[in-house]
Amino acid sequence: MLSFWQIWNMTVCFLGIQYGFGLQQANMSPIYRYLGAAFPCADTSPINQTTSLSRFNMNVHQLLVALVLLLLCMSYAAPQEQTYQPNNKNPNGVELIAMYIGAEYCGPCHDPQLKKAIKKMKTILGDRAAKEGRSFSVTGVATDWGVETGIRYLRGIGPFDELIVGKGLFNQATSEYIWKDLSTSTIVPQIVVIERDVRYQDGRAIISNNRVIDRHLGTIEIISWVNKGAQLPNE
Repeated sequence: MLSFWQIWNMTVCFLGIQYGFGLQQANMSPIYRYLGAAFPCADTSPINQTTSLSRFNMNVHQLLVALVLLLLCMSYAAPQEQTYQPNNKNPNGVELIAMYIGAEYCGPCHDPQLKKAIKKMKTILGDRAAKEGRSFSVTGVATDWGVETGIRYLRGIGPFDELIVGKGLFNQATSEYIWKDLSTSTIVPQIVVIERDVRYQDGRAIISNNRVIDRHLGTIEIISWVNKGAQLPNE
């Protein structure tokens, strides 16, 4: 389904372009005469020049209207960046969790292309999970010691469903998904993709089969992975 702005661009903007072309074709000769251009084969009598100049002056406001309309359309014609929105629903069944680990003190973590990739990853994985009938959430982890410092950093990367901040590299997320895995690196930034099963019984949530299914380390690898579609293993 087309969005409102896509419909706007197809109708109003196309009309503005055609309107502008029509005015341009109708007024080029008076414009040239106004600027002092000579037309050997044209009627250069004072009466004709006055009529052409009057017509030009009358259509100046129309040209300005067309220009404003085109500029307005151009401002909305650029692709609008999609923003991830947490759904605030309890997970049920298979839940996919994308965990981003970064820090304010980490230079590469401030790369604009990395931040753009993280935002894009959220929407890609969220849309895919929805199509597959899986729950989805995004967790932001900052390995700064200061709680406010970590929150401030993560806020610059858009919405998250959950934030884990404080205690440096010894907070709950890093303890579980970095230190427990002796084969992985402590490098930041990194992406950890987790799957788990969530079901409900006798009024309680039963969470089981928690597993890491994918991991990407470093700015270059994360950006490349997202630009290739953020594919997960077995997809």
